[in-house]
Amino acid sequence: MDTNINIRIFDKDINFLGEVDNFTSLFYIRKWETYGEFEFHLSKIDKTLIKKGNIIMLNKDGNRTGVIEHIEINEESTEDITIKGFSLLYWLTQRITVPPAGQDNHSFNCNVEDIMISLVETNAVDPTDINRKIPKLIVDTSKNRGDRLQFQTRYKNLSDELTKLSKGSGLGFTIDLDYRNKQFIFKVLEGKNLSYGQGINPPAIFSKDYDNILKQNYIESDVGYKNVGYVAGQGEGAGRQIEIISNELTGFDRRETFIDARDIEEGGSLIDRGRLKLSESQQIQSFECEVDTREYKKTWDLGDIVTTLNKKLGLRVDNRVVEIREVYESNGFKVEPTFGSPIPTLGEKIKQMTDSSSGGSSGGGGYDKSYTFNQISPKEVWKIPHGLGKYPSVTVVDSGGNKVVGDTKYIDINNLEISFVGGFSGIAYLN
Repeated sequence: MDTNINIRIFDKDINFLGEVDNFTSLFYIRKWETYGEFEFHLSKIDKTLIKKGNIIMLNKDGNRTGVIEHIEINEESTEDITIKGFSLLYWLTQRITVPPAGQDNHSFNCNVEDIMISLVETNAVDPTDINRKIPKLIVDTSKNRGDRLQFQTRYKNLSDELTKLSKGSGLGFTIDLDYRNKQFIFKVLEGKNLSYGQGINPPAIFSKDYDNILKQNYIESDVGYKNVGYVAGQGEGAGRQIEIISNELTGFDRRETFIDARDIEEGGSLIDRGRLKLSESQQIQSFECEVDTREYKKTWDLGDIVTTLNKKLGLRVDNRVVEIREVYESNGFKVEPTFGSPIPTLGEKIKQMTDSSSGGSSGGGGYDKSYTFNQISPKEVWKIPHGLGKYPSVTVVDSGGNKVVGDTKYIDINNLEISFVGGFSGIAYLN
């Protein structure tokens, strides 16, 4: 892999503006099940290139791209300028899943890839309301991958719904920049099985004994793990429809959770909804490593299933590469992949807990709404126009996933402000 990196800059119309090669440090994080992120530092800024909304691309790699969302100039040191942003998939966090006209839900009964592509097409590429269209975004042709699934959605965050489908199916997704044809392409991805036991592809085995792991941190956790789901559909009291997933588990091996699926239409699959929800609460078994960079993107890449050996711990684990952190600094280039499922941040756990009520039914039979507010720049007062038509409960986490308590002031049923003792960025979950 080429470790000599230039940051190419484009505007929103994909016009090439120039290159940045004087950064002092850069990291770019690729993720399989959601959008990635990046950060780089400059000693001086070219305001014709570095603007919010402009698009970056590392060298000419359309898969390693992103949109600038945050520029920070330290008053005490104007020679340290921080630029942050996210991969192009971040645009999908700005859309929700609007049902087709006249329908309560957008419902599917097909393979997962077709669901993912259809959700992006109807909510961002060719929506009924042309104002919702993301300019120059197209979808790749479906290869009909993934299991058949009954799935429905109503006014949920589009990016979050795609992440659920990814976690449940093993398929990844991305938005690539095709700068030659001036378009953005949404693609569903399928990794290769490079594990030790398969006999089709040359295996990718990571071990200190093979000198291809420089540092290694092993995580095994059952915190938050659930494996038995009581999925509740329509109806009230004793007459409510209940399906139980993995009811054969017993004793200490059994970890139950309740899954509210009241919004599932009659005839829909409670089992499929439950399996997707349980996929968000899996056992954690992962390796966070710094690896030899020579084979990266040559023999293995993001999304592939690889084998990790640790003879000292007596472990041989097959896991998917779910995240890769690329670090470029003056003293060299590092690749830090995560094999397996990392421990969810507090923000991710709160999102999982509030998700079941987002777009779901309230006790009165109506739809109880929730709202996620992303405060990208550090501020002491967050002004949140949520439009929920009520006085919602509020949970705030900072960019590190730590819960923060502030003073919430309700302006009216559609607006509120939260004041903190100091400025920071993060996410507010309103329910």
